[in-house]
Amino acid sequence: MDFCYNKSMGNGAVASKFKLTNMVQLNQSNVRTPIAPKRSLEEAESSTISQSTNESSTKDTESPLKSMENPLTHHPSNCNRCYRLKKKCSRTFPKCSHCERTGSECEYVDRTKKRKKPAEKSGQVSKSDGQLIHIASAESTQAGVVAHKLISVSSLLVPDQSDDQVKNREKSKHRKIATAALASSARRAQDKEKQHEEKINYKSTQQPTLSNIQEEFITMKEIKEENLPLIFALNYFNNFGHKYPFINKYLFLEKLKKIDFAKDSIVNLDVYLLLSIGCILHDAKTQSSHYSEYFKTKSIYSIIDVLDLSFASYNEESMHLLLLLSIYGLTTLNNEMVWNLVGLLNRAILKFDLFKKLDNVSIERVFWTVHNLDKEISLVAIKPSQFPKYTYLSKQDIDNTFYEEENLSLVKHYIALGKIQDSIVDAVLSHSNENLRQISRDLGSWVSSFTKDISLKYVSQPNLQELIPWANIQSYFLQTVMDQVSTTKSFQFPSNFIFHSFTSLISASDKSMTANNKHNTKLAIVSSGIWYAQLFDVLNYSTDSLVHFLKSDRADAGSRVKEFNEFLQQDLNLLKYIRGFRSLLHLEGYQKLSTKINETIEVLEQLSIVLLGFEEDGDNPKVLSILQEVKQKVGHSL
Repeated sequence: MDFCYNKSMGNGAVASKFKLTNMVQLNQSNVRTPIAPKRSLEEAESSTISQSTNESSTKDTESPLKSMENPLTHHPSNCNRCYRLKKKCSRTFPKCSHCERTGSECEYVDRTKKRKKPAEKSGQVSKSDGQLIHIASAESTQAGVVAHKLISVSSLLVPDQSDDQVKNREKSKHRKIATAALASSARRAQDKEKQHEEKINYKSTQQPTLSNIQEEFITMKEIKEENLPLIFALNYFNNFGHKYPFINKYLFLEKLKKIDFAKDSIVNLDVYLLLSIGCILHDAKTQSSHYSEYFKTKSIYSIIDVLDLSFASYNEESMHLLLLLSIYGLTTLNNEMVWNLVGLLNRAILKFDLFKKLDNVSIERVFWTVHNLDKEISLVAIKPSQFPKYTYLSKQDIDNTFYEEENLSLVKHYIALGKIQDSIVDAVLSHSNENLRQISRDLGSWVSSFTKDISLKYVSQPNLQELIPWANIQSYFLQTVMDQVSTTKSFQFPSNFIFHSFTSLISASDKSMTANNKHNTKLAIVSSGIWYAQLFDVLNYSTDSLVHFLKSDRADAGSRVKEFNEFLQQDLNLLKYIRGFRSLLHLEGYQKLSTKINETIEVLEQLSIVLLGFEEDGDNPKVLSILQEVKQKVGHSL
């Protein structure tokens, strides 16, 4: 005989008519009458209405029914995934049967005390800015891909809408949405305690998550200043457009024009990421705080949740988002996350044989962008490159422009610089100085060709003139690194690196009252994790050089100490100037940087005082002790 029972589902509803086993029937006190014979549809409907009326009238007076399952093995409420997808949940620990079968994360939240929110009036519903949401129409289910939907949140809330819009929305309500596409606050809360690097490594080992990236959006708060979105975009392209040439500038700006930022809007993930990077660059130069007003770091890192990091299949949109996340990590000084992301990108290049498909323009651009990222971060980390060897490549350069106004010559210069950086990493890791002379000649030729192109070909574009001091900065840093495996060591290259960096910072910074009305698309090296890594590496290498001179008991140790002290004063002035930048301190990376700079300034000032009264006979041990402390404070950039 079939029996049924009543059980509280934890969210105010009461489930009934569940078949029980004989063992359960003997051990439960809430067993009631047998199930009645099958009735007609009309009788069933009237009975259901009557039963729900009775239950609603007595739910405030009746005590909650006891759970049938053992609380040690079953949770009283459905898991988040089944709750969101309206699936029947087994509520078993540690995973329910549905999540166990699909290989998804399973999280339980106590909903017994959750109060039902009062019904909101039409026109008062709103989404908080920075929320990751999923929008998919019925047509997109059939076609598999949809065009970018540039719509406003407020337009979704207007009651008088066309019949087609209403029908499409009603159809999409019953559509099953992939778990990875859901903006589950509970899922983000679970990952909040994890480091972003750990989340990346974890997702790369999980089963593939399938979602249409073009159906993922992030809500944005209204931007009152009309030109700000364009300023953010131009800051990105003038700083990174040629160095990481995987985004078509013309198409992106056309897409940007279609978005109404004057009111709360919904934007694609790539638009949100690119604008956030440009905003950080703009804030760094103008000392403004637009980023904290219009963007949310938590929302940016939540993009990782919708990406398939197991690379079950090649997805161009996912590759673009991973590249933008890497560049975002550089601008927010999260170099560790960048290292992990570049490793994933290199793995994708090898898995999908992208180095054999360089005839495809979009793949070619992604390929060389990963190349430039990999080479510069490998250099500051002094770690082997994970990128395929050049001998494996069918093409050694880019031959065609991506859009009409692109400076192809500039793109090629960045690729050539990456190849020089790769040669230097090999020389440092192998402790070989055999090829240093050839590398030095290649570096000199690169600087000469780079500055010549900027000065002659692009004289009509003043923004590009800012690249000349940047090229000098890179040249002096690379020569400083080469000095570490050279038989001769000098403080000339570190001093020139500090001087040109200081000059670029001053020229790019604009704290005037009219700064917000200017595009100010000059290079923002102060918001680059690579440059900060280079800065501390230069200080580290110079300290090693002084230690080498003092331990070798050279006759010119006194002059070397004086030369180092001059470099030290320049470095102190630069660090104190950077300490005055307060606009980006709301970002975690800049908070850590501020602490590190203060500690470094303190120990360098102590060292400077000792070096002013340096005597070769008796001060060597004391100076060496302080230099060791400097190395501990500075540490390694990665």
